[in-house]
Formats: sequence, structure tokens, C-alpha cells
Amino acid sequence: MLGWIRYEETDAPRIERKLFGDTAVLAVRVPRRRGVRGVFAAHRAASLLTRQRVRFAAFPADYPYMDMFLRRGIAAADVTRLNLACAPQIALSALRQSGGSAENANVALMSEKVCGELHGAARSLARTVRYLTLQTPDAEALALALRREYGVAAKVLREGDAVRADLALSFDATGEGCIALTDEHLETLYSAEIDGEICTDAPLLAALLSAGALQARDIRLERLILPAAANFP
Repeated sequence: MLGWIRYEETDAPRIERKLFGDTAVLAVRVPRRRGVRGVFAAHRAASLLTRQRVRFAAFPADYPYMDMFLRRGIAAADVTRLNLACAPQIALSALRQSGGSAENANVALMSEKVCGELHGAARSLARTVRYLTLQTPDAEALALALRREYGVAAKVLREGDAVRADLALSFDATGEGCIALTDEHLETLYSAEIDGEICTDAPLLAALLSAGALQARDIRLERLILPAAANFP
């Protein structure tokens, strides 16, 4: 079971069980306040999730009492996982914003460590873009696989080589000239249809993704606003 901490905005019941597909979620409403009332509500919510043996939960982005849950062994969903999982959509949206054509584009994918999301993005983009440039510890093997499976021109970027691409995605670092998927200034809006209803709550989508209740293909990128540092050509 997943936990879902939500701010109280209506007169609806403060605790409710929901089903998202086959995944049970215990939703707990808390006041959007600091001080004694906020602390008491957080303590109550953390105790409730602990009794239900919840070990993973979605929290509002600005929730100030997350440490109470962490001390009880309840981890918070990482919303940057959405950016990593949806990297192909981010790349194609950024190319459209720049006026570029995906069919003629060279997209660079970079990571300082072996990254499953980078592999998934490379295979997805190989069906759309003309060139891929790879900078990752297993770049040679990945480039060979991409050439064999998709016939895409995949180049391996050596240490010290300049990145020459229409667009560069970094999966674990920040820097100018690239879109850093873990950058908190990268503004995104995601949606997913779950049992006939549209969900846009990023922490909940991230929790469902991490729990395997959602796949990247189930999530749609609705809006992308790039930070100033991502001044790619």
C-alpha cells in the first residue's frame, strides 16, 4: 500500500482508501498550516501510515513535516523520477520549442553512471531522431545495440570531447548547454489516466511509477518550461 499526504481543501473525509488500478493508496488529508495544528496533523498521519505498514508515500512539494515520516521509515516519492522516465517526451518537446525537426536532430544523452532510464530513452528516441550521441560508462555497448536493433547512427562521446548536438539531456548532473533532468528549475506538468480519471498530482504519479503501478508509456507530458541554463543551440 502507498501513502498519499494531501492538503485539506474540502469537507471530504480526511482519511480514505483509494484504488489506482490494482494499487491501494491510503490518502490522508492534512491542513495547509504550520505551527501546532500542522505538527499534530503530521504526527497523526505518520502514525496512521506506520500502523498500516506503509513504507512509501507521496507528499506535497512544499510539505514541511516530512522528517516525521522519514524517522518512521516512510520514504518520499522522488518527483524527478518522472523526468527520467519521460526523458524522450522532454527531448521531443524541447526540440519542438526550439523549432527543430526530430527527424534531422542529433540528441545527446549523458550520465556519469550506468542508467536504465538513459537506456530506455535511447531506445525510444532511436525510432524518431536521426542521430544519438552517448556519454555514459557503457556507451560502447549501448551504441552497438542501437545500431544493430534500430539502424540509428549512434556516436560515443569520449571524455574531453565537446558535445555537438541539437539537444543534450543529462540524467544525473547540471550544467549549461544541456537539459538536466534532475534540475529543480525544470518545470513540468504530467498527467495519466487512471481508471477513467485524469491525475496530474506529480508526487502521486511518481509514487505509482516507482511502485510499478504506472509505466512511462502511461504518463503524458503536458507542459515543459526549460530553465535558463538549458540554452541549447
